[in-house]
Amino acid sequence: NNGDIVTCQLTSTAACANPTIVNSNSSNMIVFNAVTPTISIVESANNICQGISVTYTASITNGGTPSYQWIVNGTNVGTNSNTYTYIPNNVDIVACQLTSTANCAYPVNVTSNLIIMYVNMVNVPSVTINQIDTNICEGSAIACLASYSNAGNNPVKRWIVNEIQFLIVI
Repeated sequence: NNGDIVTCQLTSTAACANPTIVNSNSSNMIVFNAVTPTISIVESANNICQGISVTYTASITNGGTPSYQWIVNGTNVGTNSNTYTYIPNNVDIVACQLTSTANCAYPVNVTSNLIIMYVNMVNVPSVTINQIDTNICEGSAIACLASYSNAGNNPVKRWIVNEIQFLIVI
C-alpha cells in the first residue's frame, strides 16, 4: 500500500555471529494508481474541396511523455507530434496511436477515434452564350441564351456589354 514501510530482519545461523539478528534499512513504498491513457483527434475541416490541406490535432490524458503515430488508411504516416497536416482524398480514414509513458498506464498503447474525410471534386463552372437572332437592325433588341454547367443551384448571371455589367436574375 502507499506509505507502507518495508524492512527485512535477518537471523544469522553463522558461527560466532554477533548479533545474530540484524535489521535492514527501511524502504518507503510509493504506490501509483493505475491510469488508462486516452486519445481523441479532431480535424480542422471536413467535407472540403479537393486539394485543401487539413490539420488533425490529438488531445490526450494519462500520456506521460507520449509518442504519437498517425495512421491514414492503415498506413503509418507523419512524425511523432500531436498534430498532423496533409491533403486528404475522399473517404480517407485518419487515426492516431498514443504510446503512454505515464506510471502504471494500462494499456500502454491506445488508438484514437477514426475520422472519415469527405472530399468533393473541384467543379469548373462554364458558361456559353448563343445569340438567337443573327441579323439585327440598329436599335433592335437582341436575345441571347446562356448555357452553363457546374454553377450550382440558382447561379447569378451578369450580362456585360462593352464592359458595363447588367444584373439579370431569371
